[in-house]
Amino acid sequence: MPVRYNKYKEMPLQLCPGCKLDDQPGSCEIRDCVKSKGLNHCGACREFPCDKITKFNNDGVPHHSEVLKNLRQLEEIGEDRWLELQEEKWRCECDAKISWYVKKCLKCGKPIKTNY
Repeated sequence: MPVRYNKYKEMPLQLCPGCKLDDQPGSCEIRDCVKSKGLNHCGACREFPCDKITKFNNDGVPHHSEVLKNLRQLEEIGEDRWLELQEEKWRCECDAKISWYVKKCLKCGKPIKTNY
């Protein structure tokens, strides 16, 4: 893992507020675009994948690298099933939430398989 991400490995799950939760105009170009088009997410856009979301996916930040795959999957299987799969993916066997930069479960200490 690049040194610049080391600060995240011992932190609890950190979440982006998401396109529908953050009401701070101008704080996220992608979210503002989605909202301006009245969509739930970029994958529902006629222009998907656009330059904005492709650039974000390929910006070198490890957890951004799954965004195109996730948006395609979201469109294929629907929001409810996609959320179920994400809930499974981001939980330890002990039921604690996990995230990209955590090397071991903060609850039980079990090593976490990295996604990058």
